[in-house]
Amino acid sequence: MLNLQALYLNHLKRSLIDINNRDVPESIIDPVSFAEGTKPEWFNHFWFGNALTMCGTKKLENVQFCVESCLDDGISGDFVECGVWRGGVCMLMRGILAT
Repeated sequence: MLNLQALYLNHLKRSLIDINNRDVPESIIDPVSFAEGTKPEWFNHFWFGNALTMCGTKKLENVQFCVESCLDDGISGDFVECGVWRGGVCMLMRGILAT
């Protein structure tokens, strides 16, 4: 992947999580346990905040890996997100397809 494409996708993921212009603790963005993912701070950032997805960086990187693997392997078909909340994962998939 070209460096410019990687920069674009990184910026897109940070935008979807709403962490481009503010510092958010890693424990909120990528909680390591269910207890961390149910703290009021998590809900304030993802549920009540401006994030367009409830997925953290690790989950978005996994989606990117899966989509790019399908494209690299020439697997035909469509991409779909089931259980869309604000559409952030769909936006990421579209961004990957556009690069």
